[in-house]
This record gives sequence, C-alpha cells and structure tokens, in this order.
Amino acid sequence: MNNNLNFYASDYDVLTQKKRQEIKTSNRYSFISTEKIIDCFENQGFILADTQIANVRKPENQGFQKHLLRFRLKDEQSLYLNKKIADVNEAILINSFNGTSNAFLLVGKNVSACLNGLISGNIFESYKIRHIGFTENKVNEAIQGILKQFKLLDNITQQMKNKILHSDKKRDFNFDACKLYFDNDMFDFNKYNFYSTNKRLNIPLRIEDSQNTLWNQFNICQEKMVKKSNFNWLIKSDFTSVNSKAINSLDRSTKLNRNLFDLAMSYV
Repeated sequence: MNNNLNFYASDYDVLTQKKRQEIKTSNRYSFISTEKIIDCFENQGFILADTQIANVRKPENQGFQKHLLRFRLKDEQSLYLNKKIADVNEAILINSFNGTSNAFLLVGKNVSACLNGLISGNIFESYKIRHIGFTENKVNEAIQGILKQFKLLDNITQQMKNKILHSDKKRDFNFDACKLYFDNDMFDFNKYNFYSTNKRLNIPLRIEDSQNTLWNQFNICQEKMVKKSNFNWLIKSDFTSVNSKAINSLDRSTKLNRNLFDLAMSYV
C-alpha cells in the first residue's frame, strides 16, 4: 500500500464518457472528491494524520483506486504528539473512484507505543456516503456521528485495559486471532505448530505491552499480523519461522483489523 496521498480526486470529478463506460457507472454517479471531504473534516476541527492507498495492477486505474484516510481532532493530535496521551481517536474514511463501492466513515484509534492503526468493529456504526446525490451536509452529519462514538470507543478501550488475560485465555485469543488471519479457516496443525506460534504471539515487542491485559494482547496480535515486522510469529510444524510480511491488500488489512477488534470485544 502506498502511504502518500498524491491525489485528491479533483482531477477525476468529471470523467470522460469512455472511462465511465469502462468502470460501468451510470450517469447518476457523481465522484465524491476526497479533497472536498478533507475540507469538511478541517472545518469541524480535524486534521489529516495518515493515508493508505491501494496498489493498482493496471496503470490506467492509477488515481481511481481505493484509499484510506485517518483524521484526528487537532487538540487531541497535539496531546498525542507531545506524548501526553497514549492513544488517539480517529475518524477513518475509505473511498474510491472506480464505481465499485461507496465512501465509508468508521471509528478508529492509533496507539503511540506501537503505532497501531486500529479500526473499530461491528459494535460501532459506520456511515455510508453514496456516490449519488452527494452533498457536503451528508459528510458533516456522518462526521458528527463519528464524534458521538468517540466516548464509547474510550469506554471500551478502558474495559480492555482493565481485563486481565491469564495464560489459558491468551492462548484462546491467539488461536482465534490466527483463524482470522487465515480468513476464518481452521488452523492447519499439520502445517503449523500452534504451541510455538502461541509462545511467539505472547512475546511483547515493547515494555508497554508487558502487562497481561486484553488490550495489550489485542495490540500485540494486531501489530504482528497486520504490519510488517522483523518478529516472525508464525511457526511451521518443523519449527522454522514464516517470514512476516505486511498485508498489502487494503481490503484484507481493513477486514482483519475490524475482525480482530470484534474478537477483543468478545473477550470483554
């Protein structure tokens, strides 16, 4: 995934008829300019903090691919950067211009210790903004809905931090997380050694994650499974480790991120 947002769709708000036919959009389809959405967020006290852009296989699709943007309130961003708060709430926008999906707004959080970009699960309401009949008022209403969920996210986060996981529960959590990593397939005990994999997943990458809490275990698994890491956590049946690679698919990364959050919620 490309982390540089080098387009805001202002050049793609009006497509040629040929391109419109290629991506099979109707004449009612209107492109939701990411630049306009950024303006809406800035008008409500947010700043753009991070971007992810899906890679494209065909050069002609460059600029139309799915992208994910993370916004933070200016005041909270200042506290976060000055390390006065350990994590910061985020509003997450997922948008594309290829006619295959709506724009979505979700709730998320970023953890300073491991720079984990978490995405909330199904307990939180997401906001769909269709590419038909788009108005800035719809975006502003969605942003207000996201803001109202920040307190709920803080409460759930605190519950995870207060929840102690003993060794048997950490093992269960790791096993469930592995199934999500393999897209809900059963863990292949013939191919992988779960005893060694479990031990590797339990090793924190930093001292901040050393306490046996649900929050720490969730963050350890999320970081090792979603992000590129020099810490190879998946162990084969012959006790050799699998090279840990970052998940390059934006869709898969988002799905795993949200499912891991739902898994952590089930342990609360």
